[in-house]
Amino acid sequence: MAIETRISELSAEGEHKIIFIKRTKVDIDTDGKETIIEVSRSSYAPNVDVSSLEQEIIDLAAENWTNEVVSSYNELINNLPKNEIEL
Repeated sequence: MAIETRISELSAEGEHKIIFIKRTKVDIDTDGKETIIEVSRSSYAPNVDVSSLEQEIIDLAAENWTNEVVSSYNELINNLPKNEIEL
């Protein structure tokens, strides 16, 4: 019996090429039958360091996160209204 985690969906979506990842953890028995035991999702914006993630994700980020996309995303984030909470 072996447990394996694999990327089952990977995409870069929208104007700012947010990366969406779906990982599936499967249990593979001695006959090769796979049983899904866990599914997780995560997302990464262009201002996040993905260099420690799987090569497939690094490659997708390098392909989509151009200087223009990163600058546009950073400008969006920097111009969001500040919600100051008064106590």
